[in-house]
Amino acid sequence: MHHMAGGLPHRVLRDLAKKYGPLMHLQLGEVSAVVVTSSELAKQILKTHDLAFASRPKLSAMDIICYDSRDIVFSPYGEC
Repeated sequence: MHHMAGGLPHRVLRDLAKKYGPLMHLQLGEVSAVVVTSSELAKQILKTHDLAFASRPKLSAMDIICYDSRDIVFSPYGEC
C-alpha cells in the first residue's frame, strides 16, 4: 500500500510491474487485487478464468442506490 502513496496510480502500477513482473497480487487494505499488466497474459487468464472475474463484489451501498445491485453496472453475472 505504501507504494501507491504520492503518485499517479497508473504510473505507480507501471513501475511496480517493471520491478515485479506483469502479474501481481496487491492487498489494498481489506481488498485483495490481482493486477495484470500484459495484454497477452490478461487474454490467457481471462480465457480460462473468465467466470471468476465476471461479477463485481457485492456492496451494501450498491444495494441501496443501484436497485438492489441489478442495474447495468453492478448486476451479477447470470440469472438474478
